Amino acid sequence: MGDCNLTPGSPEYRRVVGEADYFYGSSLAGDRLADTWTLAGNQITDGATWCDDRGDPDGGIKLDFGFVSPGLASKVTSVWVDTEAAGSDHQPIWFELAD
Repeated sequence: MGDCNLTPGSPEYRRVVGEADYFYGSSLAGDRLADTWTLAGNQITDGATWCDDRGDPDGGIKLDFGFVSPGLASKVTSVWVDTEAAGSDHQPIWFELAD
């Protein structure tokens, strides 16, 4: 989790989560991590975490992710970008796991 500086679908991102199937999307594999953002049902490109103009979150891009092992994937309940946080040029990603 953190300041990954990966763009959605980039070769680096695909090395972490694997290649997505055209019809089924990403699959869970023991040698890969799962993106909490997409596990929670969000579109991969939604949820800007970096913006040139911090006052315009719609003008930003997604560069930061939270990843979990396949064993924790079913426990992801929610994921969000903290748009109120200050202190970095990136907005933090938060996610919750079920008990």
